[in-house]
Amino acid sequence: MQPITALSELQDQSLRASVDVDIPDHPTPFFHFELDRLVANLATLRAALPGFRIFYAVKCNSQPAILETLARRGTGFEIASGAELRALLELGVHADDILFSNPVKVPADIRLARASGLERYAVDSEEELAKIAEEAPGAAIYVRMQTTGAGSRFPLSKRFGAAEAEALELLLTARDMDLIPYGCTFHVGSQNTEVSSWEQPIAACARLMEDFERLTGARLQMLDIGGGWLAQYAGAPVPTIAEFGSSIQRALGALPYPVDLIAEPGRALVAEASILVTSIIGKRRRRDATWVHLDAGPYTGLMEAPGFLGGEPFPISWSGDKASAATTSCILTGPTCDDGDIVQDDVALPTDLEVGDRVHIGVAGAYSSTLATSFNGFAPPTTNFVDDEIPALEERHTPLEERSRRPRQPDAKREIWGLAAIVTTALLWALSANVAEGLYASGVTGLQVAGAETVIAALCLAGLRLRRRIRTPKSTLETKRKVLLGVSLALMVTTYYVAIDKLSVAPAVVLHYTAPALVVAWTLLKTKRSPGPRTLLCLGLAVGGIALVTEMLTNGVGHLNPLGVSAALGSAAFLAAYTLISESAMTKVSALETTTSAFFFATPLALGAMIVGGWPRELFSPGNLWRVLFIGFFGALVGTGLYVWSIGMVRATKAAIAANLEPVIAAVVAWVWLGQSLSPLQMTGGALIFGAVVLLHEREATRPSQAIPPPIASLREPELDLLRGPREAAVSPSA
Repeated sequence: MQPITALSELQDQSLRASVDVDIPDHPTPFFHFELDRLVANLATLRAALPGFRIFYAVKCNSQPAILETLARRGTGFEIASGAELRALLELGVHADDILFSNPVKVPADIRLARASGLERYAVDSEEELAKIAEEAPGAAIYVRMQTTGAGSRFPLSKRFGAAEAEALELLLTARDMDLIPYGCTFHVGSQNTEVSSWEQPIAACARLMEDFERLTGARLQMLDIGGGWLAQYAGAPVPTIAEFGSSIQRALGALPYPVDLIAEPGRALVAEASILVTSIIGKRRRRDATWVHLDAGPYTGLMEAPGFLGGEPFPISWSGDKASAATTSCILTGPTCDDGDIVQDDVALPTDLEVGDRVHIGVAGAYSSTLATSFNGFAPPTTNFVDDEIPALEERHTPLEERSRRPRQPDAKREIWGLAAIVTTALLWALSANVAEGLYASGVTGLQVAGAETVIAALCLAGLRLRRRIRTPKSTLETKRKVLLGVSLALMVTTYYVAIDKLSVAPAVVLHYTAPALVVAWTLLKTKRSPGPRTLLCLGLAVGGIALVTEMLTNGVGHLNPLGVSAALGSAAFLAAYTLISESAMTKVSALETTTSAFFFATPLALGAMIVGGWPRELFSPGNLWRVLFIGFFGALVGTGLYVWSIGMVRATKAAIAANLEPVIAAVVAWVWLGQSLSPLQMTGGALIFGAVVLLHEREATRPSQAIPPPIASLREPELDLLRGPREAAVSPSA
């Protein structure tokens, strides 16, 4: 082992290397990479960017030991090619932890990524959208916005980036192509020294997020602020990561709503963790300059050398006992015969350094091994990884293979909001069912109630849209799906109220809530996968609980009206269809637009139902008008809107089963409002249903790391709705 002799007292440079670092006596050239320094840099960056998930830029240094160390510490990865993707997959990295951020991708690489389960792709042109729509239909798109690149040593603004107006059009066009508008990103350029460089692009992304929500009613889900954070080379002192973090945190205050925050560092993690160890292979005096030839240079790992690509000056030191007080200005070069193979000019080195002595080049971990070539037959340096300060990886972290097999969980807040929406929906539907019984007693028919509530809800939504002046974007939901939403909603409401009219509330609710079984069955057929023992158990508990709450077990079914039974079973089928169609629709539009489309296209059928049921003169009597308005606004508009919104939170299967809370709440309402008593069997049934809902929404332990963005499944999977973050309720003016 040879100690490094620092040059800090001999020249005005800031050095990465120190006398405390030991370098092994391996044959040169080689990189000496300290994994503990990598881990420390990751901790520093995370502390400076609270709330961000780190996605390491693989292109910066793609050696497996580096990728594995970062993966086991919870980072994601940003890739630009299929080769980088394969390297990560071989290490066991899950596709949900990978972003494909290259704005122009090889079609074969997109196919490979899609086959591997990767769903998030960056774009900055309509041509790239078309490519992804063909190779990865239904994928999630985040648009790359342009920046000036000011303040960066290596600007990245010449080839990539869309202007704000163009970025908005790309997101709208993505929906036309059955792609999912997912987020926005930018890159301020590599080795950026301006602390404020991220502020203007974040403000532009904030405006984009706001415009997209205003035009579509939907929200983007991700803000990726790219990379660009710097390393301390041998030049003037640079700002700290904490200073950059403070500026970024202030800029985030402009965001109109919460999103998943992503950062893609590269250089800031690996540059200062590595030293290139070289040997002098030649030394000569020529034209008043001392030329020192090394066995490694720009072509073999130092592509960013200031004498080659105009990068930052490297800190230089040497090993051994050669420490002459006399120094001379030298020009360091690489080993090839190319005249431009120059590492650095004007480097002060001891005059007694000779051929065979070692020279160490610090801050050499970024864009070094990945850019190294075998030009002139000189092989790229090998890498010696040191992990002295870190306990064995296998002892401290879960193996990657096991971690990648763990089920991906929805965000806890989504579950809480979704369950709260379903409980509210169940309450409103239960109240509406009891109010409807009062209407039937006055001579109103089920068809009239169904028609009236649908028209009232549609009028409210029309007024809301007119008040907000929402422009219907060209990427709106296709007419076929709107018609299916309207038909299923109209038939569900009509048959449900007919069932209540013919059977009364209790048996109608029992049969109506066989819908979850149909949703589970359809999901099973569609995905060719078992819904899982937990879902089946919850389904059984919910059905049994309904039977107890509504006293079907004690009263029997033999006396029931056949038309009412048929209507109730039909309402279950239409509720299941409406649930599944709404889930599919929300892969493209918001809950508000889904609900609006459903009621607008259900209105003609509802009016037809009213005509069939007779002119609804009784609906407008003083004693009934408040009941009709209550059912139309709270039962149809708010209740159905919240139900659709909850589907986007917890998936169709969970939403359908959790909606079984309605009979429990209906029984409690009848107890409190009408003075009816609850029997022990009814209370037992309520406990079963409540237990089913709690069990269904219970979350397993998530992976120990930072907050992980939810998985993005393809359109073939019911989990696609996890792309959608919390939106406002469908009736909220700010939705």
